[in-house]
Amino acid sequence: MAERTFPFSTYKTYLYKGATKLIDIKDFTEPLSPREILDTTVASSDERTFMPGIRERSKIEFTCNYVKGTSASVTGFKDLKDIEDAHTPATYSIRFGDNGVDGIFTFNAYLSVSLKRGGVNEVVEMVITLFPTSAVTFT
Repeated sequence: MAERTFPFSTYKTYLYKGATKLIDIKDFTEPLSPREILDTTVASSDERTFMPGIRERSKIEFTCNYVKGTSASVTGFKDLKDIEDAHTPATYSIRFGDNGVDGIFTFNAYLSVSLKRGGVNEVVEMVITLFPTSAVTFT
């Protein structure tokens, strides 16, 4: 499939751990944050000037449908909790389109999983939180 040259939806967006799809996701927060702004204005200038600083690193969250996760064919809460309890960073990626044809954001991170609050007539959901230990790269 060729790279798209027009806007597209989040359909076929995947969360991977290494080379394997980890779980189906419903939404995600920003994988890259904007750079901080450094003020370079001098006292002799009548206008402010700026330069880019470093990126403020933040957690990346993914909402997923809750499943218990004891089946070999479905990743669920138990499987994610096992990853969390290992206390070991791994390589994760957000892939857009089949095989990442529309872009891949890759980074190393620790994983944490939690159950999302629920209400009447709502789908039970869980939240995966990734705490990056490396810069996010884009390919």
